[in-house]
Amino acid sequence: MSVDPRTVVLVAAAFQLVVVALLAGLRRLRPGQPGLDAWLGSQVAILLAAALTAARDDLPFLVAPAGSNLLIVASDALMLEGLVRFHALPRRLPRVLDIAVLAAVPALHLALRDPPSNVRLGLTELAGAWFLVRAGLEPLLSAGARRSRAQGVVSAVLLAGAAMGASRALLFLVGPPIETRFVQGAPLVFIALALMFVNVAASAGFLYLGFDRVESELRSALSEVNALSRLLPICASCKKVRDDGGYWRQIESYLSSHSGIAFTHGFCPDCMAKLYPEGG
Repeated sequence: MSVDPRTVVLVAAAFQLVVVALLAGLRRLRPGQPGLDAWLGSQVAILLAAALTAARDDLPFLVAPAGSNLLIVASDALMLEGLVRFHALPRRLPRVLDIAVLAAVPALHLALRDPPSNVRLGLTELAGAWFLVRAGLEPLLSAGARRSRAQGVVSAVLLAGAAMGASRALLFLVGPPIETRFVQGAPLVFIALALMFVNVAASAGFLYLGFDRVESELRSALSEVNALSRLLPICASCKKVRDDGGYWRQIESYLSSHSGIAFTHGFCPDCMAKLYPEGG
């Protein structure tokens, strides 16, 4: 039984719509979370790319495939940007280099718009893999991000996506010529399913990153509350302490009721000398 590629693309778009809705919901709950806007933008870009791919037969060349491929590579770049902002990572490469890689995608489509399309598609896949490799590796170069189990999951998914993109690039560059305007049949199904897997899994990992940070912040706040609850208000003059009910009590009485400590009384040497200077 043959599979209609457009149906596969529409199914992938439906999954992508769920991802966008989840990220938009998280944005409403945590509007200040670093990197969330960039990651949400990356998933909206993939959703738009799926829509352009589904309608590509009715669109001009510069909209599809040129526009859809640019959106896919831009999505990978935005995922990298989202992780850089989330972990406050240093920029290891100049931003102008990323802009140049993005600009190369439409330039390739303009220069190689006539079939065969192998070089155009292969180099576009390599541009996406460039951003996915960096998005997977750069957080692991930071000690703080590396300690996060959630980041380990996200990096593994992104690096797997980069490996799939590189394999597709190799198939395009050394495989048989594509004599059509668009990728057709099984290759399109494979690309759509691979993109769906990478984006759904990576976005689930990013959600996990956000919830992991919330849990860490809650643990830190609880630790501060516990530390404050261990502070015992004591009068600087008479040394009475204030209990939970707001009453001032002798410290012996307070400690006895809270810890079961029993007190015996006597005099320290200084007080003995002050009270009984004769030494009696």
